[in-house]
Amino acid sequence: FGPLRATTPLGDQLRDLAPAFWSDLSRQRFLGYARAQRERLLGIRGGRHTNRPELVDVHGYDTKYAMHMLRLGIQGIEYVQTGRLTLPVPGADGDFLRDVRHGRFTLEEVVERADLNERTLEGLARTAPDAADHTAINDWLLTVHRASLPDGS
Repeated sequence: FGPLRATTPLGDQLRDLAPAFWSDLSRQRFLGYARAQRERLLGIRGGRHTNRPELVDVHGYDTKYAMHMLRLGIQGIEYVQTGRLTLPVPGADGDFLRDVRHGRFTLEEVVERADLNERTLEGLARTAPDAADHTAINDWLLTVHRASLPDGS
């Protein structure tokens, strides 16, 4: 989903295959991972997570970790609604994430937005298929494998 810098035939096929990966399972995964990140940020699960004590000293919490937690929710909402991701996160959401990263919000405001993201993900209509198109994905993987063999078979 990122900006295209180079292309190959197999890469083109993979980009065309993107809809095959879209499923309601991805909504559940984004939601679960975002929740786990929030719980770690707050010390609810596995102790307070931080690799950047300098950010905690300045802002009271690890702003980079918080930004990634919120990004998961924002991108999860986009993916569930569209089956696509826009990279990097554009517009007001991207500006918001950068502001979080720079400590312009309190931890309480960050957690409030995380809660809103989670409620939004929970409440989104189930428009995606229940499961990814494993047949299409596996067929592409076989194509890649065969293309890597010396005789191309």
